[in-house]
Amino acid sequence: MAKFLILLLISFNAFSFSIISDLDETIKITGHGPRAVYNALRSKKIYLGMNTLFSELDEDNLYVITASPNQIRRFIFKLFTHNNIDVEELITKNWFGGEGTFEYKYRSIENILESSEEQFILMGDNTSEDEAVYREIKKNYPNRILAIYIRVTKTPELSVDNEINYFYHTIDIALNEFKSKRLSNKSVLNILKDFAILKNKYELIFPKFAYCPTVEEDLLTPRVFGYSIVVDQINKELIKHCLN
Repeated sequence: MAKFLILLLISFNAFSFSIISDLDETIKITGHGPRAVYNALRSKKIYLGMNTLFSELDEDNLYVITASPNQIRRFIFKLFTHNNIDVEELITKNWFGGEGTFEYKYRSIENILESSEEQFILMGDNTSEDEAVYREIKKNYPNRILAIYIRVTKTPELSVDNEINYFYHTIDIALNEFKSKRLSNKSVLNILKDFAILKNKYELIFPKFAYCPTVEEDLLTPRVFGYSIVVDQINKELIKHCLN
């Protein structure tokens, strides 16, 4: 019996994973220009469904790496508290260290990987260096990275390959994770609840500064049996919003 329990624990451990995520335009709605400074310090708006996704995914830890300076850490923690996001570690940048964004993010992720034996899901967006950093990490640690998700917030130049899962909204990640058997049916339904009655929620999916697709074919939501009718209706409503 004892041997069986040990084998069972080892089996569960083998499927454990953690998440490494960017902050701005991946979790938090920040924007660009002068308004972004205010949002970085005061706004607590996050993209719709991200906090539910983190609570439903069975990750061991959530690491957030941002190029925001060390000086605003307390404002970022207020954002996490306000949105009930449980973060294992927040990594912010020393703006006087002379390190570029790519080098800083790559080094930070590598430090996490080297101090752990877990596998990881990487989440970012296409406004900065995330995609390039994650590709390099995947190249150098191919067996440690389960999936890479990149939110499309600027006009997309999407390369077709199997390394990157581009997404426009949280449902895209949820359905991909469901297909990968890391997210349960119940969890997907809980995330879909966040998208019920979209009135007054559009800006939490496609903020004014973000690229907004106007053709359904441009959306990247995977087809999953049992969810297509509901998800198609949500996407139709989003396209209608973008067209307006």
